[in-house]
Amino acid sequence: VGLTFHAAFFYGLVRAAGGDDKLFRRLFQFYREVPEDQQAMTRILEFLARYRASSTVTSREFQQLMTYIRHHQQEGLPLNLKRRSLPALLRQAMAWEEERQLQARLDLLKKYPMTWEKMLIRDFEQDRGKEKLVIVQLGSHLELVEEGLAMHHCVGSYAYRCAEGTTSIWSLRRVDPEGQFERLVTLEVTGERAIVQASAPYNAGPVEEELNLIRSWAEEANLSIWL
Repeated sequence: VGLTFHAAFFYGLVRAAGGDDKLFRRLFQFYREVPEDQQAMTRILEFLARYRASSTVTSREFQQLMTYIRHHQQEGLPLNLKRRSLPALLRQAMAWEEERQLQARLDLLKKYPMTWEKMLIRDFEQDRGKEKLVIVQLGSHLELVEEGLAMHHCVGSYAYRCAEGTTSIWSLRRVDPEGQFERLVTLEVTGERAIVQASAPYNAGPVEEELNLIRSWAEEANLSIWL
């Protein structure tokens, strides 16, 4: 009762696709205009109705899901719902939102960079024919976040400790002749010149070859190893 023409039209689309009043109420906030591609809209509505999305996910999850779907619609991106379950689509939506938030954080760090004075410890370099292995100190919050994203660990949270001078973060990398590099191990060195952490991707431990390189650097730079 009292629905505008658009609301009534959209309500009809939801009901025709098998949705209920609750699905209509949840969806209507995302659609203030009649969708241009009504066939695609119907497929989305049928998918949501089939999985009873109005009742089986939380309000927060529904918002994540619909923000992801609306992004695809507004950008004209394909959204294949065949052979896809609601939990799988929700996982995609959550991963997309996390990636978007991380990118926003990176953009902010690029605009307002946080840097610090590096510890007076020498970098390390070892030639390996056509490539070289290096250990370099990271000097900004942006570099820490990029290292953490690439290595899948939380080194980005060490920025304030680095800025205070209580610790420093280093990256062991394999570098090719064109200057492209692969991150291998992230290292933490304290103000007491002690290597206290060495994390490969996903917080795995370094392999023996990497440990040998770290030992060589420690000897050359007069560092202790507390691993």
